[in-house]
Amino acid sequence: MSQRQDIYNHLMTGATITPITALNLFGCFSLSQRLGELRRHFGVPILSKTVENANGKRHACYWLDKTYIAKVKTGEIKGYGV
Repeated sequence: MSQRQDIYNHLMTGATITPITALNLFGCFSLSQRLGELRRHFGVPILSKTVENANGKRHACYWLDKTYIAKVKTGEIKGYGV
C-alpha cells in the first residue's frame, strides 16, 4: 500500500496526523506533499491547523471533517482509493 493510501486510511478513522506521526507510522518524511496530492488530485477536503507542542515548537496537525468521513462510509460520496 502507498504512503498516500496509508495516510488517507488513518485519517478516515477520525484520527489526526502530524509530520512526526506520519514518520513513525508510515515512514513518510513528506506528509505535506502526500496531503497536497490528496487535496489537489483527488479532492479530499483535508483540514489543518498549526499547533504548539510542550517545547514551544509549532507544527501542522491535519484531519478530515467528520461529515466527509460519514458520507464516504455511507457511500454518498466516493472516497480516495475506493
